[in-house]
Amino acid sequence: MSGRGRRTPDPEAAIGVVQCVVCGNEIAAPTPKCPYCDSARDAGHAVGNARQEVMDVIIKAGMPSVESALARLDQELWRAGQDRVRVVRVIHGWGSSGVGGKLRPACRTYLKQLLAARRVTDVVAGEDYSAQTGPGRNLLRRCPSLRASLNADSGNQGLTLVGL
Repeated sequence: MSGRGRRTPDPEAAIGVVQCVVCGNEIAAPTPKCPYCDSARDAGHAVGNARQEVMDVIIKAGMPSVESALARLDQELWRAGQDRVRVVRVIHGWGSSGVGGKLRPACRTYLKQLLAARRVTDVVAGEDYSAQTGPGRNLLRRCPSLRASLNADSGNQGLTLVGL
């Protein structure tokens, strides 16, 4: 049959695409590990009825304005507090041009204001986060499930970890 009339479905479209909760890249839905950051798809999430220790908030999704991103961040932090989440992993990206964007500095400035107002207990930039730094060790002690994504999160300029 000729190429007209009937279209062969794209196998990727049939599978579906999800966003990695660690790095924010799009990956095929059935993929157990992200090919970009090598994290497990369910890293840091509670299973079953267990309390969720880590909540991921992907602020950069949809390329929002700074104002709407901060409003969403505030709403998600409030929800995390209500759900008694220990750490929120804010995925704001670091700019699509490769030189930095507006969301990262705006989110971090806002989070530092919340820290000063004692609405959050810790704010650790991804590039400053590791098991060897004091703030990193404190977060890992409070929230052991962060170890599952430690390699992907350490040194990651596109995220900020927030202790509640």
